[in-house]
Amino acid sequence: MTPCCARRRRRSRGKLGRVVTAALVLGAWSGGASKPSSPNVRTTTTLSPAERAANDQAKRDTHISSCAAGVDGKIVITGTVRNSSALPGTFTIQLRIDSKSGKALFFTAAAADGVAAHATARWSARTGARFEPGMGCVVTSVASS
Repeated sequence: MTPCCARRRRRSRGKLGRVVTAALVLGAWSGGASKPSSPNVRTTTTLSPAERAANDQAKRDTHISSCAAGVDGKIVITGTVRNSSALPGTFTIQLRIDSKSGKALFFTAAAADGVAAHATARWSARTGARFEPGMGCVVTSVASS
């Protein structure tokens, strides 16, 4: 390739590269979808003491019944949550799937909607991850609303 053609090619690539880079930085790529966040970035929400106490109680009232392979060999987690408040509520359960050695492998979530006051509801989470013997499931947090 001659030096004149190499310069021309490089110039056109540079302009396209700047446009693509600007689109990614501004989050405008693919119809405005935002860029995925880094796994090392943690976001926190400040809860009032009453909200924190309600969520802590909800976590104590949440139990895993089963953490096993489904018919397709993928991990299925089932459990129950008890609504200890006097009002109906929705519960969002955050779950962690650990390897046999205790290393966190996957994260997933489940929900129990419209749980009557002082009632117990069942929830389940089906994942796309393959089950391996010795895996364990842990409730990491529960939010009630």
